[in-house]
Amino acid sequence: MSAVAFSACLQTIFIISVARNVLTLDYSLRFAIPGIPACILAIVLAKRAQGRWRSGATISPSIGLAVWAILITLH
Repeated sequence: MSAVAFSACLQTIFIISVARNVLTLDYSLRFAIPGIPACILAIVLAKRAQGRWRSGATISPSIGLAVWAILITLH
């Protein structure tokens, strides 16, 4: 879950920076470079895990990947 939290923090920092005109959308790829592998790592680790939280731990990083894809295509 820490990989998903890291990716979500990067998304939040990027969105707030763009909203405050500190950064432009052109920087989305630079933020996505560590964010996307973190989501993929979280999905792989969730698939390997055993337990009842497995589906929730897979859904959250999948949504994170979708958000990164949207942010990358916006620029």
